[in-house]
Amino acid sequence: MKQYLSILLIFLIAMTMIAETTKLPTPSIDKKASLSEALANRKSTREFGGGTLTAQQTSNLLWAAYGITREDGKLVVPAALNRHAFTLYLMTAKGVERFNAKDNTLTTVVAKDLRAMAEGRKTLGPAAAAVVLLVADTTVFKDMSGNGDFYLGVEAGAICQDIYLYAAAEKWNALCCGSVDAAGLSKALELPATQKPVLTMIVGPGKTK
Repeated sequence: MKQYLSILLIFLIAMTMIAETTKLPTPSIDKKASLSEALANRKSTREFGGGTLTAQQTSNLLWAAYGITREDGKLVVPAALNRHAFTLYLMTAKGVERFNAKDNTLTTVVAKDLRAMAEGRKTLGPAAAAVVLLVADTTVFKDMSGNGDFYLGVEAGAICQDIYLYAAAEKWNALCCGSVDAAGLSKALELPATQKPVLTMIVGPGKTK
């Protein structure tokens, strides 16, 4: 009996450790806005109205940020030597999930609201529907003789701009933040030393008037 209970306990612990993975719907951003409208309305805003994103909105957002756009698997953003160095995490009230562009899925990493770590004030993240965290693999350009940080910055900038443009098309507010609590998030997400939180994009509908 004791052996049975021990096996059952080990099984239950193992089950709780299996990360939940959610398949997102196919991205669909047709007729959201013209390119000229999105460019004209792109802006940084520090006012957010809370709420939650639908599964479709989440899929659209992450596809615009780091999704696959071609049959050969290439992403929507450019990268030096086609070495994509980032992993995107979606931070919401329910926790933190890791985005897999190839499968268009989200996998739960932490079932805890960490949006306060998104920026220095610790108030803007929790006020928004979602935060997209950019985590860089610092080993990708280790052979590039000091240019690695520059190449990482180029790709991060492209990701952030795509999120800005999608937010503008949705008539949402958005804000790029460099004051991310990198140390706190690294610990909370149990990231290896080679993985570095770089930026966050706080995004979501604004306050209703």
